[in-house]
Amino acid sequence: MSEQGRRAVWWLGLSQCVLWGILYYGYSIWQEPLIQSLHVSRVQIAGAFSLGLAVMALLAPWVGRQIDNGDVQRMVRWGLLLAVLGIVGLTLSRMLWSLYLSYALLGAAMATLLYETAFGLVTRAVSDHRERLSALSTITIFGGLASTVFLPLLAWSTSHFGWRITGWAAIPFLIASGVLLEKAVYPYLVADERVDQAKADAAAFEIGLPHIWAFSIVFILCTVSAMTLAVLVIPKLHAEGASAIWAASALGVFGVAQLPGRIWLARHRSEVSATWLTTIPLTSMLLGMIGLAVAPGLFAAFFSIALFGFGSGMMTLARPWLVQQRFGVSQAGRINGRIAKHQGVARAMGPIGAVWLADLGHFDWVFAGFAFAILLVLPLAGRLPAPNTAAA
Repeated sequence: MSEQGRRAVWWLGLSQCVLWGILYYGYSIWQEPLIQSLHVSRVQIAGAFSLGLAVMALLAPWVGRQIDNGDVQRMVRWGLLLAVLGIVGLTLSRMLWSLYLSYALLGAAMATLLYETAFGLVTRAVSDHRERLSALSTITIFGGLASTVFLPLLAWSTSHFGWRITGWAAIPFLIASGVLLEKAVYPYLVADERVDQAKADAAAFEIGLPHIWAFSIVFILCTVSAMTLAVLVIPKLHAEGASAIWAASALGVFGVAQLPGRIWLARHRSEVSATWLTTIPLTSMLLGMIGLAVAPGLFAAFFSIALFGFGSGMMTLARPWLVQQRFGVSQAGRINGRIAKHQGVARAMGPIGAVWLADLGHFDWVFAGFAFAILLVLPLAGRLPAPNTAAA
């Protein structure tokens, strides 16, 4: 990569930090004020977020096709417009239906703006697969900081100024991220002709097609587990007596803990095995879920979230990396989109399902259930197809 290309990757990562922090993690902070302001139940609020995630999932295949067709720039512009409209609608919401409409807009925005699009830009612009992994890791380093930066920031602003003013204040950050993409990213991350190997990639796709559901099962579970943690940790800590700031800070550890594995991958220059990107991270996630289930208290929550975050951080990289290595670059967007759709449907069910399960029993039982599910899927993760550098 050129020096300008490397800088473009860093700016792309910074934009992902802003977009994830506002569009995705904002819900974790705003759910309690929304319940109080709109006088609705937690399940109804979770339903709005689930609707947004469902829209995100349904659009994933279309987003993948746009990436493969090289039409990212126009798609992102529309996504930013939808993001601004969604935040405006959210801040103006007085009724439940308007909240649901706002989250539908935000779901469409997340589909076009978050990791899938960023990964697609990098995958098509960087021809060397080791440089590609480094660039993908760099982006996720910034993305992992989103919860660390924005959860405490949004919690502080919401506590002092209210959630509506905080929503209005987030809009300039969204606009600034769009300007950053236009000026500092798109001109320097242009699709490299060397990554367009349509015939080789098509053959790799046909050979690897039966493995797509194996990928989907593993990454669906990772997504739902992370979604459950994000939705339930703050209410769990509130129930145990932690303040709003401390509870948000504990969840913020999730982002910091994702960094070590990603930094290692960003600096790594030799081949990376499927085990390093699947089995080891899943084991870390398993231990984190067990800790949340059996060890009450703020300190135990910090440590358990850190363990889970470390594994989750590496699993975020596993799908785009293994897919483009196994199935090739020119169709990676389409295949990632298909898997992302399955993940997204599960993610959409996650918030309302997690809250419903917690209401039926106890937060700890939900975390224990997910620990057991991760344990069951570990053997499948170990059998995911190894990277095929010939297809890249």
